[in-house]
Amino acid sequence: MEIKPKRFFVLFVAFSTSLVVLFVGINMYIDIFGVFGYSDVFEKRVFGVERRAKFLLSKRFVPENFNGLILGPSLSGNLDPNELQPLQVYNGSIRGGRIAILQRLYSTMKASGAKFDVVLVCLNPYLLNADDSEESVVWDQTYRSVFGSYNLLVYYMYAAVRISGIAPNRFPYDAFEVNGKNNFEKDFLVSNVEQHVLNHASSMGSEQFDINENAMKDLIGFVEQLATEEGEVVFYNHPMPAPIYEAHRESYDKFYEEMARIIDSGRTGLTLFNYNNEAYSGFTSDYANYIDHWHFSPVGQAIFLSDLKSKICRLR
Repeated sequence: MEIKPKRFFVLFVAFSTSLVVLFVGINMYIDIFGVFGYSDVFEKRVFGVERRAKFLLSKRFVPENFNGLILGPSLSGNLDPNELQPLQVYNGSIRGGRIAILQRLYSTMKASGAKFDVVLVCLNPYLLNADDSEESVVWDQTYRSVFGSYNLLVYYMYAAVRISGIAPNRFPYDAFEVNGKNNFEKDFLVSNVEQHVLNHASSMGSEQFDINENAMKDLIGFVEQLATEEGEVVFYNHPMPAPIYEAHRESYDKFYEEMARIIDSGRTGLTLFNYNNEAYSGFTSDYANYIDHWHFSPVGQAIFLSDLKSKICRLR
């Protein structure tokens, strides 16, 4: 039987529309980022492409399940929020992320109704060394992708590989915890931390302390935004291994003074702790607290968080 062109077109459109609706419906049911809140088919953890995954998790999952937040680059990425209980803290740190990305992540959570009792922000010159504001803008496209896209299919593949355990060394299931902690220690661990630190101390150039003008503007805007937060907002100067700090003391001290000026300029509710000083030299001189030239070891991050938690308790 011959099908007329008009009838064929109608059938084709109906069939295509049904497939699209079915595909979108399946994605909404799986809800791998928790943006719809319809199901618990998968744990809401990062399975791949960390910065985009955490952006989507910040749309609904984080605001509805956590009352505390850690923000920073990878320096704070492996901080274990469980050390801060009874607070339910999410580690929103982004590997390679700079200030614009972190501000966008926080703004997304707040726009979704997040209420935090405490927000911890890790500070280091790296945060302001470049401008990543353009990348943060494309995240709007990422949200639309959850209804169905090539990127979503790729993410499903990451999830399938991690959940199935077929490549546990390269794609471990627990690379990220549900609370956002990044278990990257194996990725950064060096065989001789002391020698690695000493080498880095001598090779670091002044360009690593350069402050990008746009990034500084983003920081000032972020500080002003955080000043409206009802909970405690704590900035901390990431403790660098002693040899690195001593070799570049002037640059690190200048950075801290600039951060103090911005954060303490007449604002209330914001606190800044400096961990690059003599009082904390016992920690920064112990190489067991690091896995490379600046990331904490499991022992180091537990000690650091214990100290930070005690400081937060005195504030509250």
